[in-house]
Amino acid sequence: MWGVTPPFPSHEIRPRPAGLTEGTPFPRLKRPGRDARRLLSVAHARSTTPPAGPVEGHPGGRNLPEPPRHLRSRFALACTLLVVVHPGCGGPGTPEHARDRDALNRFIERSPVARHGRFGQIGNAYRTPAGRRDVTGVVAAYRPLGFFSGGGRDAAVARRVARILRREEGRRFRVRRRIDELAVLAADRARVDYDDTEVDALPGNQAYVDLLGRWSRISGGAFRFRDVRERWAAENGPVAITFTLRGRPRRVSAQGLDGFEDLCVLFALNRLLPAEAPHLALYEPFDQTAWVTAVTPGERRRLERDHGWRFATPATARRSFDFGRLYECGSASRCPPAG
Repeated sequence: MWGVTPPFPSHEIRPRPAGLTEGTPFPRLKRPGRDARRLLSVAHARSTTPPAGPVEGHPGGRNLPEPPRHLRSRFALACTLLVVVHPGCGGPGTPEHARDRDALNRFIERSPVARHGRFGQIGNAYRTPAGRRDVTGVVAAYRPLGFFSGGGRDAAVARRVARILRREEGRRFRVRRRIDELAVLAADRARVDYDDTEVDALPGNQAYVDLLGRWSRISGGAFRFRDVRERWAAENGPVAITFTLRGRPRRVSAQGLDGFEDLCVLFALNRLLPAEAPHLALYEPFDQTAWVTAVTPGERRRLERDHGWRFATPATARRSFDFGRLYECGSASRCPPAG
């Protein structure tokens, strides 16, 4: 039976830190940019109907709605605090530090609305019209592919999903774009893992232990990662992830991305699975979240051919990090090859 509530990424506004002066260490958030991003997210990821118009640098995109004035002011203040107190990737006095401060200053100059640069980026799922126009249509279209198995007829399942989405959104959920279809399918927690990739993936936080546990859950019993452990070579990685799969010890590696998950581990895990078994599939990143399911080769072909889905490749998997980062260190380059 599918799950009860979709794990929608949280975009709440957190209180801004107080009493900071130059040289004062930033409170132990482990993600110093999160306060600024949470303010911005009011105008970004939670917006459901951006007005028409191009995003600078991304022809064919959409502008983001104007946030209230008090949020714009708090957002600018949060960015200013980051410029003052964040030491940068290389520490004070290094070229990396100067580069990061310059980048943040340029970002603040683009306030009050972040319609330029990284925060103006939106992925294909935000721009692609939905193939189905309501929750019932989405449920009926994707149940033949294994989503929402059990639970009665399509109409009964759709009513349950609609109640979940209404409770989450606070209003009737409308299906307009591909991102809305993905949100509907995320209600099936037995098939979909949909979450933020900025999860304090740092030494001691067991982020990859949790991640492999969630991915085992959506496999439908086809595979299970057991005895998962992660070992960090340094605070900024790399990370050695060891586990047992089908009774054999296995190991994959991840890059340190300053608190973000490295989704390249998905491709390393798939290489350890039999060719005919369901494999993990990441929908092409559209913001800093990750939408992951487990599909057989036939199901993947049908999703791409019949529904126009676009799955991530090793060249695009780290776009979630690229969409979400403000100044965090790490590379959004192509995933390393096998071996």
